[in-house]
Parts: sequence; C-alpha cells; structure tokens
Amino acid sequence: MNKVFLLIVAVFAAAIGLSPASAQTNLGPFQTTVSVPNTVVLNAVPANPSRRGLIICNSNATAANIITVGFGANSPTDGVGLIIPGGQVAASCVFINQPPGGGGMGAQLNMIGHVAGPTSVVVLEF
Repeated sequence: MNKVFLLIVAVFAAAIGLSPASAQTNLGPFQTTVSVPNTVVLNAVPANPSRRGLIICNSNATAANIITVGFGANSPTDGVGLIIPGGQVAASCVFINQPPGGGGMGAQLNMIGHVAGPTSVVVLEF
C-alpha cells in the first residue's frame, strides 16, 4: 500500500484519538479490507451494534476508481450513495462519527465499485 495513503489513515486515526496505547486498552478499532467489484456487495461489512464510528478508505491509486457506499437496507448504485474517490489522497478516506446525543451506527455497509476492479477498500470501525 502507498506510504502516503497509510499516512492519511494514521492522521485520521490520530484525529479521533486512536493511538497504539489506546488500541492496547480497547477492543477496537476493527479493520476490514473488502475487494469491491462493479456489482453490489451487500453486507460488505456486517452490522455491528456497538459501532460508534467509521473510517472508510478507497485504497485504489487511480482517482477515477470510485466506490459508492450504502448503509443498512440501502443498496448503492454506481455514483448514488456515499461516493469515495480513489487516488490515495485525503478525499479517499471518509470519517463518520456517532451523531451528537448518541444513536447507533451499527447498520451493515453495502458497496459497489465504478470499475470492474476489484477495488480494495479499508474500513476501520470503532
């Protein structure tokens, strides 16, 4: 994986207070790597009722190789949903935190790629 991309993931993790020390005392974050083709992958990341936040990164080096994410019963189509570009730049990672006042983020993640790929997607959930 590209060193710049790994640096971006580390910056996101640091921004939300995840460090090697905190990772040793917590049971998370959990990392999942998904290969996403240009057909919908339902339940690409299974539901997790204890999830409080997500970092989703499109690790493809080409900016045009976007992935689209849908949550729960929402099945994404190419370009309709949460769109995450490739290119291993800051925009290739999306951070989603628990809404103010609590609430769940436990729904399954469904994904589709823009190209036949597959495109590698890294998901950190905490």
